[in-house]
Amino acid sequence: MDTAEEIKRRKLREMLTRAGGASSPSSPAAPVEVDAGSLEELLRRERAVILDFYSEWCQPCRMLAPVLREVAEKLAGRVTVAKINANRNAEASIRYGVRGVPTLIFFRDGREVHRVVGFIPGEEIMRLAEKLLAD
Repeated sequence: MDTAEEIKRRKLREMLTRAGGASSPSSPAAPVEVDAGSLEELLRRERAVILDFYSEWCQPCRMLAPVLREVAEKLAGRVTVAKINANRNAEASIRYGVRGVPTLIFFRDGREVHRVVGFIPGEEIMRLAEKLLAD
């Protein structure tokens, strides 16, 4: 019997395989929920990722959620937007030095290139994403 983590990883692999990677026009048009294990696979596979460390109790995180859905729609096929629950994935929070939520980390080719802590408007996320793609 598969554990919940194994099922999540398998589903993420299937989704990424269908999407063909971030450069594919069929990349996710909505944020992808990841955990500590599937996060590493996502960062290895995708060229450009915006990762949202969030907590369910966090009001700024709740305000950011619809903004990230809109950003994911606009950037579908170019950037993968992912979310990870900072409380349930403490090892990932520690590994990436997350000390407050929400924290957005922008990755290119698996490496962090920018970080924002706290709520920021969608226009600013889009500006940073365009820079992520241009560098």
